[in-house]
Amino acid sequence: MELMTKRLRLIPCSLPAARAILLERQALQEHLGADVPADWPTEELKGFLPLYIEQLEKQPNALGWGVWLLILRGEGRLVGDAGFHGKRDVRGYAEIGYSVHPNYRNRGIASEAVHALIDWAFREDCTLRKIGAECDKGNHPSIKVLKKVGMTCVGSEGTVLLWERTRSYGKAVL
Repeated sequence: MELMTKRLRLIPCSLPAARAILLERQALQEHLGADVPADWPTEELKGFLPLYIEQLEKQPNALGWGVWLLILRGEGRLVGDAGFHGKRDVRGYAEIGYSVHPNYRNRGIASEAVHALIDWAFREDCTLRKIGAECDKGNHPSIKVLKKVGMTCVGSEGTVLLWERTRSYGKAVL
């Protein structure tokens, strides 16, 4: 399973890929068929991967509802990651997050990836009602991404803004 956009190849992070991120950069590059920056992944992703690996070991069908790797097709280079914090909850809600390598920011990559993942999620799970995201109030590039993919700010908690996009049952929201 892969998603293709105009410029990106989005690959769900499989169990072997997740292990390779932590242990074997060369194996990851071979698995992806792409160059991986020496300063990737972020500390946040490194901290999350052991939990993600455990989740995939217990629930192989969770693939797609976690980390996706973003490959810039024209360069054959990993430029970031995005994905969900798990399958939808009992309310029909799933949360999305994303990170683009600093050398590739401000090029619309995050918007392109998040848009593709939101579309995939709504197609994949007909009971998914809302997709949410969080970002710091001062993170203007992230705010721009969330607005661009059709999310609405629905509140805040301290310094964090809360965003949502509701499933559109008629015409797609772009």
